[in-house]
Amino acid sequence: MAITFEQIEELNRDIPRVDVKGKAYSMVASRVQAFRKLIPDGSISTEVISLDPKMVVMRATISDSKGRVLATGTAFEERGTSYINRTSYIENCETSAVGRALGMLGIGTESSMASADEMSNAIAAQKAETENVMKEYAEIRAELLRIAMKYAHRNLAQQACELYGVVTLKDLSGEDARKCLEQFRRYDREHEQDAC
Repeated sequence: MAITFEQIEELNRDIPRVDVKGKAYSMVASRVQAFRKLIPDGSISTEVISLDPKMVVMRATISDSKGRVLATGTAFEERGTSYINRTSYIENCETSAVGRALGMLGIGTESSMASADEMSNAIAAQKAETENVMKEYAEIRAELLRIAMKYAHRNLAQQACELYGVVTLKDLSGEDARKCLEQFRRYDREHEQDAC
């Protein structure tokens, strides 16, 4: 039995959506249910392409009742990049691969190939990355201030602010803060014996 565009379009109208950052996405579970409705005796299989303690790559294959491949999807996950990936990066990857394969078949994709699960994971990973950058920047700023205080009598902070065109060291951009810290460390090594 050939699957028609009209059949998939009809299924997509009935797939529930969830709002992720103002856009509607379908859950992988809803895509699987739609596939089972479309081809009750079809199959969804998954295989591990690559696996180590830090990452996994998986492929999902969607087949019809005669075993003909209708679509495939591949996914990659890193352990620890999101809350769920701390303990379940393999399972999460499998879900993503299945969602992508069903998306390649056209199920749940009229607005986006990504599923709600993938978008939530991507947002969580982006949030974790932002938090890591902010933590790193806070550590850089703390070291800048420590060295500046060590050489307060030499107005090191004021000179740096003038050089970078800011009012305080806290106003430095992330990249400028890194450059400034390199300069401060160099200065500290050269003048450590002179510090009061």
